Amino acid sequence: MKQIPFNLERCIAGEDVITRGGNDYVFGAYNGKMAWPIIGWIGGFSISHMVDGRRCKDNRNSAEDLFMKPEKITGWIYVEHSLCFLTKDDALSSADRLCPKNTALIKIEYYKGENLD
Repeated sequence: MKQIPFNLERCIAGEDVITRGGNDYVFGAYNGKMAWPIIGWIGGFSISHMVDGRRCKDNRNSAEDLFMKPEKITGWIYVEHSLCFLTKDDALSSADRLCPKNTALIKIEYYKGENLD
């Protein structure tokens, strides 16, 4: 999954955040007077982060570093023709005129920025 750099303003505004390790993060509060001013929860445990979303001061990567959660996209593909549709209804409505009856309709999910959008 593509890692989108942490953005404090978007986090405070309520956009979804995840950790480097892939866990969901719940924002709690921001206090700019603290060394680790971002306070939130990962898996029910409270944790604090620096303003850039990093957990460690020495720039080591941590599984708890914060990133913006990428947008998940769902598509539908008729395998024989590699036609991609954004909804199942669009795919099914196009089936009769675009695809023979022996093709398979497959649901795919990917994240925006993975060179598939």
